[in-house]
Amino acid sequence: MTDKTKQKWNISDEAYLEKNGLTMEFFSLMENNALKECFALVKENMQCLYENSVLRWDEGEKWREMSMDTLRYVCLYSTERHELVGFMSFEETVEADLPCLYLYELQITMKMRRKGCGSWLMKQLLRIAERRQIPYVFLTVFGKNEQALKFYRQFHFSPHATSPQSKMFRSGKVVHPDYYILYTRV
Repeated sequence: MTDKTKQKWNISDEAYLEKNGLTMEFFSLMENNALKECFALVKENMQCLYENSVLRWDEGEKWREMSMDTLRYVCLYSTERHELVGFMSFEETVEADLPCLYLYELQITMKMRRKGCGSWLMKQLLRIAERRQIPYVFLTVFGKNEQALKFYRQFHFSPHATSPQSKMFRSGKVVHPDYYILYTRV
């Protein structure tokens, strides 16, 4: 990645990458091999959640979504073997009449979870939004993905008014929707 690209997107904190034996690549247009790696990680991490929701897993549809030319990708690779260990994809858009970065994916391999990769990527996304003067970040997360919900709460995400909401019954039982639309102000 050129210094000009780093400056434009305000991606920083190389110390974290160096310390953890990682390199980062930014893609404005995803090349096919890199996209295949990212798709495989999404399938590994998310297919089960999709299959157990109203959204259902549709490989063709997911591939089309991940291939959109409006998406930007930040990918993390191990320095030693140049293996994908995590990535995020996002686009600049408008959601619920608010200018935002919409986070489509934030995926980390099982081996690299709990090592700060997801937090590093999220901090980069928030820096990008701030640098580009985009006031909000939106994302969609499965209601059953409690680990992800907890992670996003750490970054002050909460359900948007347009999001499906949890329902509490008189018995005290809470039923969570299949997914939430979360957002945070930058």
